[in-house]
Amino acid sequence: MTEKEAIEVIRDKACNDRCEEIHCNDACMYGKDKCAFDMAIQALEKQMPKKPYIQQVEIDYYEHDCMECPSCDSFLGYASECKEEHYQENYCPNCGQRLDWGE
Repeated sequence: MTEKEAIEVIRDKACNDRCEEIHCNDACMYGKDKCAFDMAIQALEKQMPKKPYIQQVEIDYYEHDCMECPSCDSFLGYASECKEEHYQENYCPNCGQRLDWGE
């Protein structure tokens, strides 16, 4: 089972936002259980690789291309350095998002 498939299964079982408006079945989760399921989904989503993006920043009157985390916008390195494999981290050091450095 992939992370994406697991997320679909959890979302199927977890209660949706309209839970209180409609009659819930026995498989529906709510309250503390829903919070736990939401946390599990967030953790699984962090395991799904995402591509860092380029952000231009000005430092000492010069523009630099910086690579940033797609989840938390943390600085991962300068674009020129991140082209080299030994500069590429597998996970964001700030939030733990798995990174995909592929072209």
